[in-house]
Amino acid sequence: MPRWLTVLWTGDSGLIGDWEVQSRFYKPNLAIPHIGDLFTMGPDESAFAVNELIKPRTVIPEHANEISSPGNLGDKAARFVSQLRRGIDPIVPFSGREILCDGRGRCTQAQ
Repeated sequence: MPRWLTVLWTGDSGLIGDWEVQSRFYKPNLAIPHIGDLFTMGPDESAFAVNELIKPRTVIPEHANEISSPGNLGDKAARFVSQLRRGIDPIVPFSGREILCDGRGRCTQAQ
């Protein structure tokens, strides 16, 4: 049975319990939550949403509004990643690096 890349993007929002229902039905294998903490979820709310409501294979946090680089995550990104459950792979985006995802939600970032 083929599996398609299914994405749940949280948008510029706070924590929304409907993501649990949507996730049970659509079974997203990639989540893109905001972790900026300014009129949106911060790292803690986003980690809760990913761990408890969405439960994807891979997560790409966005809108951290900080500088991160390989081996040196910013405070918000590091806080978010440290709270993720085992089995959820984080891909922290870095400027100029392409992120590729397959149909099962496995993503990699170019070196």
